[in-house]
Amino acid sequence: RFDWSRFHEGHHWIPKHGRGQVAAEDVAKENAIDFLRERPKDKPFALTVAFYPPKAVGISKEPGGQWMPKRDVRALYDNLTIPEPYNMTHSFSLLPPFLQDAKTAARAKWKERYLTSYHYQEAMKNIYALITQVDSACEKIVDELKAQGLYNNTMVIFTTDNGMFHGAHGLAGKWYPYQESIRVPLIIYDP
Repeated sequence: RFDWSRFHEGHHWIPKHGRGQVAAEDVAKENAIDFLRERPKDKPFALTVAFYPPKAVGISKEPGGQWMPKRDVRALYDNLTIPEPYNMTHSFSLLPPFLQDAKTAARAKWKERYLTSYHYQEAMKNIYALITQVDSACEKIVDELKAQGLYNNTMVIFTTDNGMFHGAHGLAGKWYPYQESIRVPLIIYDP
């Protein structure tokens, strides 16, 4: 029997002895590659890699402050303008009154994260940078499968646990069953 697990929940940066702060998706990637290298080579395996980013961390009034990507990756998005959702403003007025309540988590988080266009831009650019970092980590894990000659005999499934409003309907988070919060990617590679 081969049991192997590592958990890093709730942070974008993980303290690593002798290395300072390491990006959470890099730690997850390194753990996955370590598993692939240390697993019994004569047995089938199942590996789950659950990345914490791009989930928000903590509470911050600083625009984009709940997401902490690497500076060089964030720089990829510096000169872009991320379009705001078409339904960010008027749709809010069409929601049932209980969803318009300022005390709901979805509305409170919207005010915290997307109150102004500047808040929205900073948040989304940081989120996109974190997603880019996760994409890069996934690429390295697949590269390891290829290096071990496993890629053409291994099913790879990529999905997420939830979507996010990102300002749609004047809301933030994932709490209500609208398309933005329930739709998730599902990519399956099945050789």
